[in-house]
Amino acid sequence: MAKAELISNRELARRLNLTEGAVRKARADGRLKKCINKDGKIIASKAIAEAQQNMLGLSNNTQKRYVSKPATRQQPTQLEPDNSGPVSYNEARTKAAILDVNLKALKYKTLKNQLVNKSDVYASLYDYGVKIKTRLLAIPDRITDELISIADNRNEFYKLLSTTITDALEILSKEPEIKQASDE
Repeated sequence: MAKAELISNRELARRLNLTEGAVRKARADGRLKKCINKDGKIIASKAIAEAQQNMLGLSNNTQKRYVSKPATRQQPTQLEPDNSGPVSYNEARTKAAILDVNLKALKYKTLKNQLVNKSDVYASLYDYGVKIKTRLLAIPDRITDELISIADNRNEFYKLLSTTITDALEILSKEPEIKQASDE
């Protein structure tokens, strides 16, 4: 013999589209005696059959009060409104408000230097790369005469070359000046 399915007040309420309070009230009033086992659990098949017979003895007004509304999940607010066709005035206002909030958030982050324009970053990186290239390519021109004068001494040649390269790299490693975005 198959075991009867035992359910809670909450589950019975969900299956009958009632509130849990309505099920508890029906139990307290003794309208669910036939469907409760000796352990106090509700036998699903009997409870549903009994409820369908007499709707737990509730009047129409009481039924309306205790019948729960279907559970609907509220969709999160879209960050970008959809452009799927004609919209009402209220929908258009809502979309405009969403866009306005997004725009203000972007402007705020830009003002706080938390958000930068991608093209500005690329331009800054390119400028810095040009400075590195220029500095390193200028080294031979600056020290050619000195290198010729000490060409016979390998140690002095190496020391002059490494010192000059190190100096150029130290100048480049200083924190670059950051250009602030212009207010448009």
